[in-house]
Amino acid sequence: MNDPKITASALKSLIDELPKSASLADKAAIFSAIRLLCDDFVNAEDSQINGYAKEKAEQIRRHSAAALGFDTDNGHTFNDHFCWCLGAFNSLKGSLQDLSQGIKMEHLKEKEACEMLGISSSIFNSIRTWRDRSPTGGKRGGFQTQVTIWPISPQDMACRELQIPEFPKPSSNENGISVWDLKVINEWYESNGSLIEQLKKEIK
Repeated sequence: MNDPKITASALKSLIDELPKSASLADKAAIFSAIRLLCDDFVNAEDSQINGYAKEKAEQIRRHSAAALGFDTDNGHTFNDHFCWCLGAFNSLKGSLQDLSQGIKMEHLKEKEACEMLGISSSIFNSIRTWRDRSPTGGKRGGFQTQVTIWPISPQDMACRELQIPEFPKPSSNENGISVWDLKVINEWYESNGSLIEQLKKEIK
């Protein structure tokens, strides 16, 4: 594997084909290609691909097999395994070393977090803050306060209807910019990915 990012791009294209596969032949072809590329990551030199990325490649292979019916689904649906597949890929992509700079991404800014989750900035902000825009106000710090009634956007309403769980809190980097830990976001998405995919469909 000369360039992991090119391999990752090809892998993402194959993962995107999972919902489109209908015949057994289609499913077998897609899984065979996914397994081959995942093996490339797993068998790469440690100096090129870190252990975390290898672990995520294994997860992609396992969840794609279950989604397509080539392995046990452990009682979960196709959508569950597809979302887990996407989450594992996003973590794999984010943890790849930048070959030109020799660094790896461990913390994501808002734009990078949106790209990882496959959502717009407005949806991202609604996921993070929809509870703070309650149409009925609320309590702060144990005291009843007067809360400004903010307009409720379609994204906020969809988050409220689906009861999107609380999003991980950011930290600040050396420049005072909010950043999110890659592994923490991935763990959150693995638990809530199906809700996020449903949210994206509802607000299209």
